[in-house]
Amino acid sequence: MINLIFGIVVGFILSSVMEYIMFNNKFLRKYWDHPKLFFKYHFHHSFYGLIIAIVSLIFNMIFLAGVGIGMIISHTIADKKLVFIEKH
Repeated sequence: MINLIFGIVVGFILSSVMEYIMFNNKFLRKYWDHPKLFFKYHFHHSFYGLIIAIVSLIFNMIFLAGVGIGMIISHTIADKKLVFIEKH
């Protein structure tokens, strides 16, 4: 249980730091404003958190499941909505 909680905290912090850096760095800001699209779909990092959580649960890696859940929570708070994939 402590591994899951620690993983959620680590995932939340890593995701928040990544968003802060991408948003405030002038060089990286172009990726924030114009994300890479895959067949006109934008995959948010909460989607990658979901993939990490599912795969880690399959392989019984509770810490990584927490990291994925923390990424999803952080992204949901930052965007004020739960979004995984957007069509552009």
